[in-house]
Amino acid sequence: MIKFFKLLFFVFALFITEAKAYEFKKINHLFDSIENEFISQPNFRTISMAGLDILNKVDKDIKIFYNKNRAFLYAKNNLIMNFDLPQTKDCLSWKNLINEILNISMKHSNKLLIHKEEIELKILDVCSQNVDKYSRITKEDTTTTTSYFEYNIENNVLYVKSMDFFDGFAFLLKDIITNNPSVDGLVLDLRQNRGGNFNEALKTADLFLDEALITYATLKNNNKKYYTSTSGDILNGKKIVILTSEQTASSAEIVTAALSEQGRATTIGTKTYGKGSVQNAYNFDNSFLYITNALVYSPAGNLIEDNGINPHICTGVENSCLISNKKNPNKDILMAINMIKNTIG
Repeated sequence: MIKFFKLLFFVFALFITEAKAYEFKKINHLFDSIENEFISQPNFRTISMAGLDILNKVDKDIKIFYNKNRAFLYAKNNLIMNFDLPQTKDCLSWKNLINEILNISMKHSNKLLIHKEEIELKILDVCSQNVDKYSRITKEDTTTTTSYFEYNIENNVLYVKSMDFFDGFAFLLKDIITNNPSVDGLVLDLRQNRGGNFNEALKTADLFLDEALITYATLKNNNKKYYTSTSGDILNGKKIVILTSEQTASSAEIVTAALSEQGRATTIGTKTYGKGSVQNAYNFDNSFLYITNALVYSPAGNLIEDNGINPHICTGVENSCLISNKKNPNKDILMAINMIKNTIG
């Protein structure tokens, strides 16, 4: 009798284990982040079905077909179950559907069951890429940028070049200017600057603007957030020239737009890249999830995303605004220095 109850308990425990559904927490987190942060109404159908296509790539015996209203799950060419596709834009319904399909699929595929954590990351990757072109999952924290910084003083003009706005950029720039108070002006070379830390861009623009609008962002539900500078201009009105190219992007475009539209800098070069969105970063299990949560605008209200910023003076190939003249990269630097010196003269 005791052996019978032990066997019964074992069977019951096994049943409970089998019945318990696996919770895909990372996928749930992705959908919640999209629901709460993404700037526009997401297409959960496209996001979800793109992610579920991963199952067949892992196990060819698992197939999912779907039409406008239903999804059909097959294992070894046998219909296992069909599902009603949510007809609303409700995040919870789609999140629950993915969890249900994944759990049922794993019951019919050892490949999926054994590699469920790896599969979840693959689905997460595909789903995030279908949110928009900048939302993504990576193994690297791209909010932490490399601190490439170069500066010199030529003909009493401060020349500064950086590939990104790294943590501490504004403080470093402020320290250099403070220690060289007699310079006639600043050439800020952002031609290869791909962006970086959003807050560092704000701090950098703040160095030269006296209580002015730096940028503003539209958030979810069209809410707006404004970023303004504090009082004071560290250069006391001395001339600033910003060099731009097709590679000037993101945070570098924010600084360029703020200083040029507020009449604080002249821009020389070619049209910038046009990356005017901001992503929130979420860290879990050595992976970083980025979800677009804002679009940024210039002080004049121009959307930077996809539009970029046209320079005041175009110096590209045949003086175009679109293609940089890579044969003579120093031409723009010399033009900027001469512009500052002529202003002084």
